[in-house]
Amino acid sequence: SCVLDANQDGSGDYLAGYASINFNVARATSSFSITSPTSPTVNGSYTPTITGRGSGEHIVLSVDASTTNNACLVNGTVVTFAHGGTCVLDANQDGNADYNPDSQSINFLVVPAAQSVTISTPTNPTVNGNYTPTVTGGGSGNSVVLSVDNSTTNGACTTDGTVVSFVHAGTCVLDANQDGNGDYNAGAASIHFDVTSRPVSAGGGSPSSLVFTSTPPSSAVVGGTYDPTATGGVPGVPITFQIDPGTSNGACSIAGSVVTLQSAGTCVLDAEQSSTATSAASIVSQSFSVVSGAGPALLIGTTTVLHVSPFQIAHGSSTEVRLEVVVRSARGKLVAHGAVTIPGVRRVAIVNGRATLNLEVAELSVGPHSWYAVFGGYGLYAKSTSHRVKLVVT
Repeated sequence: SCVLDANQDGSGDYLAGYASINFNVARATSSFSITSPTSPTVNGSYTPTITGRGSGEHIVLSVDASTTNNACLVNGTVVTFAHGGTCVLDANQDGNADYNPDSQSINFLVVPAAQSVTISTPTNPTVNGNYTPTVTGGGSGNSVVLSVDNSTTNGACTTDGTVVSFVHAGTCVLDANQDGNGDYNAGAASIHFDVTSRPVSAGGGSPSSLVFTSTPPSSAVVGGTYDPTATGGVPGVPITFQIDPGTSNGACSIAGSVVTLQSAGTCVLDAEQSSTATSAASIVSQSFSVVSGAGPALLIGTTTVLHVSPFQIAHGSSTEVRLEVVVRSARGKLVAHGAVTIPGVRRVAIVNGRATLNLEVAELSVGPHSWYAVFGGYGLYAKSTSHRVKLVVT
């Protein structure tokens, strides 16, 4: 409370005078703000910046009860992204004699992390041989499934899911796929290698001595060309050049021995010698990045989420099963255009980041069903795959 006095001396004609007033001085608001994270992803963390602090009292950071799926944890000033879901953070500051207490709240979506899948390559894969690749997966804990890709040539290899057998001379392409879950996106890896015929006898040169003698352009820009050269290998056997299946985004093409750089991506070039009666086939690869004239093409990461409603339904029910797909950029913005494919169902365009499919229950057999959605990418937005969702028809 503030009390003010006003006093005036008197004179021969006036007595002294005075006045007094009092009023309450209200406490000020202790205002502050808290920053949000950039691209919050499972297994990541951030330390929010808090500005303001009018009262000077300590600000306590905590996870709000409205957080979904235990998406985040707080330890002092560090926020850890534990699971996919919505994280809601509360910050509270006590007041004092001069400032009222204050509180702030922010929320953000924690997106699933990527899974890294790897496959080891064989040593000297030869017809009638085999190998057991070492396959590693990511944090979802789901099994990694090994299979032979359809792009394999001449039935070069087969697999029982563990052991890969070399059946014919050709290119073997192996795929390894791991399903995702609420915390991890699906992961995939692919390798390729040539299965060679068994040499009849040793002679001539060594296929393993085949090497590139040309160096890719240091600044490989769309519209340019490159003339590869190679030497070594078996004397007298022609060396040919091919674009490797590992090339991304159609980055390059070849006509004769001239490589044309046609779009931003990774160009993988193979130098090959065919097998002969006395030597096995040989192949070496060379890769380099192709950029647009303005510089490297950078893709924006995306997250695809698939929802199913309901989760369980009786066979013969008139209720439709609703599949809804939401596609967001790494910063949480809805991707306006593009298309998603739900394998076994169909492909559908997205509008403002969303697509909806309705299924008749009569189309589904009794038992469990599961689906996942694949966003094929659009413009600078990268491809992404959702986790699986499940429905039980009783």
